[in-house]
Amino acid sequence: MEPKDEGKLRVERTSLDLEQAQTLLTHGPGDATTNPHHDRDAIALALMGVLGLRAGEIVSLDTDHFTSATPSAPGSLQI
Repeated sequence: MEPKDEGKLRVERTSLDLEQAQTLLTHGPGDATTNPHHDRDAIALALMGVLGLRAGEIVSLDTDHFTSATPSAPGSLQI
């Protein structure tokens, strides 16, 4: 069975090879002096690594998706 043609270009998903993954884990987003987007990149890497989010899911996040932690309840993220 072939996928339904929706008239859009289908992009094949790829993953990092071992060397790329090791480089990412070793160097991460750099530091604030070499990367002006350090905080954003570090948060994106954490969301990918800890929660398993994909880049498209991270890009679509908005502040309305977050609930801050309180002393009586943990914070949450709803996509």
